[in-house]
Amino acid sequence: MGKLVRRGVFVGLACLVWAMGGGGLMSKVVAQAAGQPAAALASAPTMEILLPSGPDARAGLEPSSEAQGEGRPLSNEDLKLEAGPEGAGEPARHEPATRRSPVSGSVPLGEPMAAGRSGRTGPVAATASSQPSEAAGAAAVASGPLTVQIGLYVLDLAHLDLKESSFFADFYIWYKWRDRPGQEWNPSNIEFMNGTIEMATPLATDTFGEVRYASQRIKGRFRGRFDLRAYPFDRQRLPIVIEDSSMPASRLVFEPDPNNTRIGRWIEAGVQVPDWKVAGARVYTDQHVYDTDFGDSYTSSDTRTIYHRFNFEIRLERLFVPHLIKFIIPLLVIAGMAYLVFWINASEFEAQCGICVTALLTAVALHISQADALPAVGYLVISDKIFIVFYVFIFTALAQTVVANNHAKRGRIRVAMALDEFFRWAYPLGLLFFCVLAMAF
Repeated sequence: MGKLVRRGVFVGLACLVWAMGGGGLMSKVVAQAAGQPAAALASAPTMEILLPSGPDARAGLEPSSEAQGEGRPLSNEDLKLEAGPEGAGEPARHEPATRRSPVSGSVPLGEPMAAGRSGRTGPVAATASSQPSEAAGAAAVASGPLTVQIGLYVLDLAHLDLKESSFFADFYIWYKWRDRPGQEWNPSNIEFMNGTIEMATPLATDTFGEVRYASQRIKGRFRGRFDLRAYPFDRQRLPIVIEDSSMPASRLVFEPDPNNTRIGRWIEAGVQVPDWKVAGARVYTDQHVYDTDFGDSYTSSDTRTIYHRFNFEIRLERLFVPHLIKFIIPLLVIAGMAYLVFWINASEFEAQCGICVTALLTAVALHISQADALPAVGYLVISDKIFIVFYVFIFTALAQTVVANNHAKRGRIRVAMALDEFFRWAYPLGLLFFCVLAMAF
């Protein structure tokens, strides 16, 4: 009995040493103790032991099922020991763990992440979700920009203010276009670049086959850049400028509605503007360049942005009769007052001088009232030049009165009368000549 116990203890110790890497030597010892050939034990399969990490290892407990491979991946601290005749006790090699992008693909830990156009970080390689949008954008560019036809019908024009460079307009506007896959246009993105909209009806939309249609009524105050150099004989244009707020010229272009162009009726027949004649309308398109990237961090700082524009201009011609009464006739009356001094006796100096001073002050007051109706501009308008001519000739009449009176007091009546006779025909001719010259230049 004691011999049997001693043999069992010896075999247990031998198995433990063999499991810890005792090698072929212990195989012989076990074979002798068990009474088996050493070769049979040496050819037994290799055993692998996974040493757990964490609290289980520190407590000397058996590793949990999760640590054995059912849930937790191995870390670099985990060791894999192989028992065998050679290389016993050496840790096995493991590939580094990887992190996977939210969409697809994986990047080993430590490798750099590339920034995409959307601003989010992602793998250097393109993900599958970004490919359809890029393909759609490329197809849109290849097929050319979307074309939108625009038509207008003006119902009313009012409150033309040259000083404020503004006017009020009430009109209908409509749009016709065909959407494409990846190229869809929203008419609510339309902007009136030179106006403030006071009232806009909701967009009325419809579809005729592949053609989409939208229309609405607009009321608003618009601004124009009026050229007043020819005032009061000027012609003006009232512009309405339309631009899309989201799609540049490479993706969207405008053109006039061909049906509306053939009819040639852009303005209702009864539309009137006080002191003006509505002479027609002009429609054209162009491109506007913005020397900015609008803060887009994905474009270079010197990038220029180009948008297509639809321009509608109403042509006005100033009526002659109202300005004949307000401007030309008062000036002729002032010039006639100054002209009367040449028909008064040279000895009547006080009367002649009073007439000239009154005419000069009247001309200044009329000039100020005309200037109040105009904005501050950096050039002389025709009315300014005409008033300057009148100032010069009124002052000339005053100077001639002083000289003629001086000759009359010295007894040279013939000389004084000769001066009066000369200015009686030279004054009106010279005034007319220089007024025409002022209007020409």
